[in-house]
Amino acid sequence: MLIARKSLTVDVQVFFYNVRSDPAVKQILLAMNEKQSFIIEELDDYHLVIKADEEYRIRRELEAELEKNTYSLEGS
Repeated sequence: MLIARKSLTVDVQVFFYNVRSDPAVKQILLAMNEKQSFIIEELDDYHLVIKADEEYRIRRELEAELEKNTYSLEGS
């Protein structure tokens, strides 16, 4: 008896995001992920796997979010 198997190949591009430098960054990314899903997997406390095609958008949004939470001496 021969059984034919159809092979399914999926090309997935991922980006590993290292949040080791600041655990608060991971929390911001998790909150952002609730609005628009981009996290594929949480590997551990310091590493996330995100969709590679979302990397640029995530970096921009994270940078903007971090700017909102940065204290500046300018204008004082």
